[in-house]
Formats: sequence, structure tokens, C-alpha cells
Amino acid sequence: MFNIICMNILIFGFGNRARSYILKSILIAIENPKITVITKKSNPNKEQFPNIEFFNFHDFYKIKNQNFDLTILSVPSSNQLEILNELNKNYHKNILLETPVSKNILKVSENLNIKVLEDIQFATEIINIFKNLLHNSDKKEIYFIESAHEYHGIALAESLVGNNFIKKKRNINKNSEIELYLESTNSEKIYTTSPSRFDLGYIFFQTDTGNYLCGNESSFLADKKFKNITQYKKLEDIFQLKTFDKTVSDNWVRDLSEFRFLGLINFFENINEINHAQSISDSLRQQRVAKTNKLLVEVKKRIYNKIYESQ
Repeated sequence: MFNIICMNILIFGFGNRARSYILKSILIAIENPKITVITKKSNPNKEQFPNIEFFNFHDFYKIKNQNFDLTILSVPSSNQLEILNELNKNYHKNILLETPVSKNILKVSENLNIKVLEDIQFATEIINIFKNLLHNSDKKEIYFIESAHEYHGIALAESLVGNNFIKKKRNINKNSEIELYLESTNSEKIYTTSPSRFDLGYIFFQTDTGNYLCGNESSFLADKKFKNITQYKKLEDIFQLKTFDKTVSDNWVRDLSEFRFLGLINFFENINEINHAQSISDSLRQQRVAKTNKLLVEVKKRIYNKIYESQ
């Protein structure tokens, strides 16, 4: 069990994600943590974070044999293996990786307790509302339109219906929009389009108990594939879901990053349950699903780009 009051945390990386989300959520969720940051930045803003001890990556040897309750890698996937090779499991008992995860770490991960920091699954308030819509319904069709990008979108879908997908099809249209269709063993159907445009995106549920929408209603009404659907309920009108600054959200999709941030806080508040975090294998599987038909999509993308350039 962790001693939350005096938790010793080491963070590799000091980019926007580490500063604005990971570090901020730790300071909210954990009382008086001792935080050390390893960064390649030559001049981190130490005045903004006076209680954090900074080291350059080349000086890691100075603290290499200190004990850390939690070690977080918020670095590009290409740098993960380099860092993990420097860590000793006796001093770094619990390690969290920021996504995406490099498959090259699988061998070294056998000797370390590594989990993945996929935050959406801990955004329990919005996840539970979505799950309740699907509860006891035989018909489960979910459309994530410009609202569930790549592996984060897969993580959200799996939080709702599980990961037993028997059908996977991914395509790209002439507007460079990626379309992914998934069908589970229980006939649950997931449709996603990306990239995400959170102001314009929406999520639409079709169930036995009715149709439900959240996000941009104008985009939904303009979508020709739903032109025959006239009866639906807007989730923002049914549930008051609050953002990080406690204001009631009138567009859940636009505020998904806020809810993911709250999920990150939920995770660190319950850090003793770190083994409930995502596994490396689950993260890599989601990354593979997000790249279904990778070669076909890439070829089509190049063809469409050439056609566009020639016009």
C-alpha cells in the first residue's frame, strides 16, 4: 500500500501533457507529494513549480538508486525503451506509461510492474451514464462521429462494450476521414469517424429503450445517414455533467478532455489500485485496432492526396 501523504513520485518528461494534466492532477489528488522531474528541457520553469526538483536526463545517475513509489514516463514512445532500460525494479516498483506505447518494451516489461495511463476509463461519471443507456438492451449501436480518435476512442468503446470484437473494418474516404466499424460477439456495433473535431463531433446511441445524442446536435441533424431518425433524447438535457471548473457542460463531446482530466484525478486519488490501470497488452491491442487495414488506408490516402494535388 502507498503512503499517500508522503508519496515519492518521479516523472520523466515535462511537455504539455505532463505539466497541464499529469502533474496538475497529481497535485490535486495526492496530499504533499514529493515530485522529481527528469527533463531534456534546458530551462524548465522552476519558478512556476518551486516545490519540484528538476534534473536533466543526463544527470539521472545522481538519483538512480533512490526509491520511488511511482514512476511516470510522459515521453514519446520512441524514448520509452531507453528509459526503462535504466530503471531497477527495486527502486521503481510501479511504473506508468503515457500513450502511445511502444511494442519494443515488451521484453523489458517482464521484469517491471508497468501499467498504462489511459485516463478515459476512469472518467466514471460519463462512462456510467453511457453504460446505463446500454444496460439490458439487445440493440446496441454507438456512433462516435468525429469524437473518438484512434486508440483513445477504442479505449472509450471498450469501456462500454468490452473488447471481444469479431468484425473490424477500417476505411478512408476522399475527404481523408477515417471510418472504423467494429462488431462484438454480442452484436454490439461501434462506428467511429476521425479525426476528432470536438466542437462539431457527437455521439449517438441506438438502443431498445430509445435513441440518445450528446455533443453537437446541428452536426447530427445535418448527417444524411440519420435523416429518418426524428425521435431522440439529448443527454445534456437529462444529466447535469460538470466540467473541471464545476460549470454544467452543454456539449459533452467538446468537453471530453475535461472529463478525461477528471478521470486522471480519479485515478490518482485511488492510486493504491494501480493494478486496475490499463495493461500494456490492452493498450497495444487498442493501437492495433485503431490501425486496422493500415496498408489499404495508407494507399488510398496517398491516391486521394495525389488527385487533390493535381486539381
